[in-house]
Order: sequence, then C-alpha cells, then structure tokens
Amino acid sequence: DPIILANNNVTAVTENNNTIPDKSEESNITQKEKEEVVIDPVDSILSDISTWMKKQQSNNAAQIDEQLFADPDDYRPRILRRPFLTLAYAQTLDGMIAAKLPNNQTTTSNMKISGPESMVLTHRLRKIHDAILVGGSTFALDEPRLNVRLPKNKPSSSLQQPIPIVLDTHLGHLQQILFDTTFPTDPTLLDEITIPTDMSVERIRANNPIICCSNQAAFSFLDLMELFQNQHLLQQRKRPKTSYKIIVYKKIDVNDHMEDACMPIKITVHVTHHHSKNKKKNEEDVTQEVTFTLLPCPINEGTNSVSLKHALDQLCDQFEVRSVMVEGGAGILSSFLNECDGRGDAICVTVAPTVL
Repeated sequence: DPIILANNNVTAVTENNNTIPDKSEESNITQKEKEEVVIDPVDSILSDISTWMKKQQSNNAAQIDEQLFADPDDYRPRILRRPFLTLAYAQTLDGMIAAKLPNNQTTTSNMKISGPESMVLTHRLRKIHDAILVGGSTFALDEPRLNVRLPKNKPSSSLQQPIPIVLDTHLGHLQQILFDTTFPTDPTLLDEITIPTDMSVERIRANNPIICCSNQAAFSFLDLMELFQNQHLLQQRKRPKTSYKIIVYKKIDVNDHMEDACMPIKITVHVTHHHSKNKKKNEEDVTQEVTFTLLPCPINEGTNSVSLKHALDQLCDQFEVRSVMVEGGAGILSSFLNECDGRGDAICVTVAPTVL
C-alpha cells in the first residue's frame, strides 16, 4: 500500500521502492531531496484513478475478446462493453451536495461548496474521462458547460473536451429549456396543444450534448419539432422577426433494424434573428446554432426512468465512450449506486468544512 505523509497540507505518496525513510534516517535527507518526494495530492488522486481505470478497461476488453474467440459469428457479444464509471461530488459536513432554491422544491449546484483546489481537481478529473454526465434537472437549472476550463494557465484550444451527457427520461427538462414549458409524451395529444412560437437555444451552453431519454419521448419530441417547423414555414409569407431551420439525422442499424428505435438522433437548430426594416440597411442578421443528440433507451420499469445499463452500453457502442464521470445531482448519483450493481468503479468525494 502507498505510504501517505501529511505535512502542512501537502500529501506525499510513494510506492514500491520509492519509500519515505523513517525518522532515524530523516536527518540525513537534504531539503532538496525532501522536496523531490513531495507529490501534489491532486496528482496522486488522478494517478490512482487513472491506473485503476486502465486496469478495469483492460479486463473488460479481455472478456469480450475471449467471448468473440469462442463464438466468432456473434457480432454483438453478450458481455457488452461498459464505460468506466467515476462518481464525483462535493459535500458539506452535514451531507449536503447542493443548495435549495427559494422555492424549497429544487436544488442548484451553482453554489460553490468546496474551494479552488477542489475545483481544479474536478476539472482535471473531467480531463481524464471521455464524458461527463448530469441529470436533466441539473442541466436545466444550472445550465452547465460540462467542459474542462481549469487550471487556467494551460491552453485549452487543443484540448480534447469530454462529451456532455444528460439523463432526461421524458425530455421535460429539454422542453423547459427550449420552450419554457413541457408537453405530453403521447404524440396523439400534440394536436390538442398550442405550439410555441419561439425557441430559446442560448440556454444550452454544453457543446453538442447527448441526451438519454425514453423511446417514446424521443419520437414525440421529433413530432413536436416538426409541428414547430411547419408553423414557422406558414408564417414566412411575412417577414418574421426570427426564423428557424431544424435539421434531423437519424442513425439506423444495418445489421438489425429492430435496433433502429435505439439509434442516436442528431438535431441541429439554426436560429436567425432578422433586423428590422426600420433599422440601418447595413445591420446584419444575428444567427445562433445549437446541436444535441437524443439517445433513445429502454425504461427501467421499477424507476420509470432510463435504463442506466442500456444507456452506458449505447454510449460505449455508438460514441466510443470508454469512461464516464458522473457529477450529479443527488438523484442521479443514487441511481447509479442502486442500479449499476450497487457500485461505481471509483468514487471521488470532497468534504468541505461547512454546513448548509
């Protein structure tokens, strides 16, 4: 086991032959040698998780290779590839991980619980994972970017950013973001509702998020977008203040069309805000664009929410996601602990010396 030496809030970790000498030998060590064995605690944590991640991924790959060798005609192994899971969150001494909003019904993680060092740890954890996952409520309330921005002294232009992933079973949170209201998932009821006239895309700050949802919610959302687009096409006889162009790409499974219902659906919304005729002629239109992908998944009947196991399998198979960092909120963290065999591969918890 590693030897941990805590001194002045700096942790030194050594393994194998790089041991820290006992007190009898300490007098013979120069100050320079002491500094050489001191390791940043963040580096130590990341090293442990990264090493464990590679080991688990290697074991998973070996199981798949063994099964394929036993049955070469089985193009889809029964032992499905599964991403490595890290559950990461900060909590107070009284076990709170988020502050309640004034309505006392919902919480927000925008209130910083931990300090700057913990924030750097979070962003460096994000960097070593392929994807970052949050729940729909966190996605709608906090409008997170779900990317790597710290430490600031390192260039981020060439950085491979993790994929943002959202669990929004009925797409109610996505609808709330775009239309400031929700709609029924039953497509037969869409004819009875009033289609909104505007769509707000600026609240989606995450870059090209993947949104895991139920099959019914995905196809009902497509019907809603079609009705919205058709309504604006009819209105374009007059010069509108805002125009929309919605592009949908649906992936299919060439080997098994029964799986088409669970294939990703990529949606891009182009928004153009036209300048008024009364303004100067050289004023240009303002354009916005947002892209997100729906990933339809079966429902866990016990929880009436997306099957986490199926969602992880699909993320691995469709998007080559090999590792996922789960950031919350509390319901999502509990779901992963309860549904995914009662465990994550790694859990990283920061405890702040405060109470809420």
